[in-house]
Amino acid sequence: MNVELAEERILLLPDKLGAAQAEGRAWAKRTDAFGAFAKIGGFLNKPKDEDYEVVYRELRLQPFWRLSASTRQVYERQRQHKLKVGAEVQSCTLGAETYPAVNREVAITVTEAAANPRSATGCSTASPRRPSPT
Repeated sequence: MNVELAEERILLLPDKLGAAQAEGRAWAKRTDAFGAFAKIGGFLNKPKDEDYEVVYRELRLQPFWRLSASTRQVYERQRQHKLKVGAEVQSCTLGAETYPAVNREVAITVTEAAANPRSATGCSTASPRRPSPT
């Protein structure tokens, strides 16, 4: 097995949401921040927009891992291929081998050499987030 570590680097990914969109989403879900009792109380006494205030904003970058892997499998396998032949055929010769015909079929065993390359790339579930700056 051969393991190689790539050079460390920093990737700055584009924002999924702008600062205004992020604040709009937060504002739309402001009652969720206070739990179920705030929602129940909100039906009885509907809070006004002036009752809420954004007191903190931050720009947060979160590290994540990017992995890339590849494998190559080289192997040999034996397979048996059946050739259909006419009723009058008694045997078939392939190279120096002679194969008998049984029930209008000739069974030939061959060795197949195969290679199976595979590669995969993946990232962790954590991705950089950028809330609006203060």
